[in-house]
Amino acid sequence: MKQFNQETWEAYLEKELGVLVPLLASEGVTLDEDPYLPGAYAVPEAPILTLLGTHTESGKRVVVQVTSDPGTAKELTRDTERRECVERHGCLPLTIRLPEEVAFGRRDMHTFMVTEYLYEDRSFSELSLEDAFFFALRILEAQEQTPPMPYRAMRAANKLFDTYTAERYVNTLQRYRREVSKLLSEHQQTQEMLALAGATLLRERERIDRYTGTLLYRKASPETVRISDGEMYLLDHALFHFGNRYESWAHFINYCALHRPEVEAALVDYVHANRGPEVAEVLRIMRLFTLVEVIHEDARARERVEANKVADIEVRIDFWTAVLQTQLSTR
Repeated sequence: MKQFNQETWEAYLEKELGVLVPLLASEGVTLDEDPYLPGAYAVPEAPILTLLGTHTESGKRVVVQVTSDPGTAKELTRDTERRECVERHGCLPLTIRLPEEVAFGRRDMHTFMVTEYLYEDRSFSELSLEDAFFFALRILEAQEQTPPMPYRAMRAANKLFDTYTAERYVNTLQRYRREVSKLLSEHQQTQEMLALAGATLLRERERIDRYTGTLLYRKASPETVRISDGEMYLLDHALFHFGNRYESWAHFINYCALHRPEVEAALVDYVHANRGPEVAEVLRIMRLFTLVEVIHEDARARERVEANKVADIEVRIDFWTAVLQTQLSTR
């Protein structure tokens, strides 16, 4: 996979758009004059473009994901297969939907997926504390209603979806630790917090495994879930995997810690009051894992951004380290 910096990524965007406008037009999609979603100019992990346009035949607003990278194209194809699997076998609760897939195909060097664009009723930041709390609860509790996957579907599912047991969570966290130690060698406190988090997961493997085996939408947050016309949609098919059922709770609560700390506190209080100390402890442990994960993501992002943006990422890393330290001291 080609690696980009800010300059080469922006050149790649300009070059690709020159090819994609006529290519997608021949597939019945007209791109907007400024088709890039917010954040398009940030250097990504993988060379995939997310663009806005209109489906000519239906007039629907659409989102186009497109890539010319063979490895990323393979993953985009797997996304459509994951979608087909969960829909065909009824693996989603009745209250959860996926955006309509308008088109999927390959042309020359490009693989593309076109899905309906979903207008957001209100952004999470605009919601009152009460509305934001129930927004989160609706998303998180809906996942707990996921029906068991039929036996006949398990063989296909095991090929499409990653499976996380306690052992894999522990091993993944240790891999994050090793990589962060190289990327953030000057962040001594962060190193120490990651080591303590790793020791906690290792010690709590049995507790983690009691709640694994659920097909879940692992990185649930207002950025990956949308409520449109009162219906709830999951936006990223790649985020499904089998794992600990409180992993998605942990991701959402961590998101709130950064963006809506009052909602974080309300959700944590709700778990303690309504789920009991056992579940509260499992949630704390999964927050340790997901906090290490986001520190790892930010450490990798720091390597790709322009020099004038490094300070912002440093602030985020310090923030997540402080949250991690709080979780480590909370029982």
